[in-house]
Amino acid sequence: MSTSAATLAYRRLRPDAPVGLLAKACLELHPRRGACARCAEACPVKVLSFTSEGLRLDDGCLGCGRCMAACPTGALAVHGFSLTLTPEPTMEALALDCWKVPSHLSPPAAVRVPCLGGLSVSHLLALRYVAGSRRFALLDRGWCGQCAAGRHDCHPAQTALSATRDWLKEIGAPESHWPVLDKQPLAVSFQRQTITDDADASTVKRRDFLSRLARQVAATVSEVGAFRIEEKTAGSLVRPVRGLAPLRAIEREHQLVLLEQLAARYGGSLPARFFPVVEIGPDCQDHRLCVNLCPTGALSSYQDNNGGGVKFDAAACIACGQCQRICPEHAVRFQSLPWGDSPRDRSATLTRHARRTCVECGATFSADGRETRCPTCRKSRDLARAGFDSLFRDTSDQNRRNKH
Repeated sequence: MSTSAATLAYRRLRPDAPVGLLAKACLELHPRRGACARCAEACPVKVLSFTSEGLRLDDGCLGCGRCMAACPTGALAVHGFSLTLTPEPTMEALALDCWKVPSHLSPPAAVRVPCLGGLSVSHLLALRYVAGSRRFALLDRGWCGQCAAGRHDCHPAQTALSATRDWLKEIGAPESHWPVLDKQPLAVSFQRQTITDDADASTVKRRDFLSRLARQVAATVSEVGAFRIEEKTAGSLVRPVRGLAPLRAIEREHQLVLLEQLAARYGGSLPARFFPVVEIGPDCQDHRLCVNLCPTGALSSYQDNNGGGVKFDAAACIACGQCQRICPEHAVRFQSLPWGDSPRDRSATLTRHARRTCVECGATFSADGRETRCPTCRKSRDLARAGFDSLFRDTSDQNRRNKH
């Protein structure tokens, strides 16, 4: 999978909201789209929604980043998720704290973000990388259950935290290096009522998280691109994008790059389950709908002297399952986890079909066995034969009735 260190420009959705969108990375807005509304479902105040016309952001955005953390492709960005680390090596624990906590109550050199629920898996992996051997903790102040941006069932960062811990375990990171949720409750009287720009973060001029991250670890993680949110707005309603170019799954790219770097650090290897599995059975008729509608281009066509078919890049697969759903012959089998325990190749050739020239129309087509006619001509012949049989069967039946 190729990544770019170039800055990605996200368009601000509203002038009064700190949320930016990269429309060409949005699964729901893409022409090859599969149903996805994770950002809207994650929004705690339900101001983000998909309509028949596109993505809409209404009044009342909290800027908490929960939509950004839930997006499977990294199509959303939110101001305020800035990385501010002590420049000198230290053994002091790396702590993440909420902007609602008064700055003097946060640990020295803590990373302060609008809401811990806005941290994605790639954010946490990146912080783990930058922290080195230091302990890494997210601070639970006991306020999330009463906060408009919080969750009542669990801590808002719990989903990303659990996934990050699972990945680190699989690549061989010692348990002492897994991020933890530290309960350090504060009195409710200290709580700020709204998420506003943190005074201590003003010196970074609202640069987002990965922008600072790219500079901190450019020597080893240069592929993780920075992003910025343009002041020019895209409008409160963003319509579907045009063109069939595969979308870029930025969140997955970042996770892959960071897991590779961390695995090298800990002497482990990338987990097999990071790479979904797709298989195509013998019923495939080489329509290649799976290729044309794969949102990320994980499925693609190939051609050589002996024919052609479909190949698969597991690193680009976002496990949407669309290939299995749209196959007319139900020949595609998709699995988000590998079958068995043995790791699979990231890239694989799934089908091979010989290329022949149709003896009737002269068109080139994919063929198995000894077939000499293209699917269109075979269908025409089948329809003609069915019509002929039906016509003469009806005539024969009528003659039989007339004799009686």
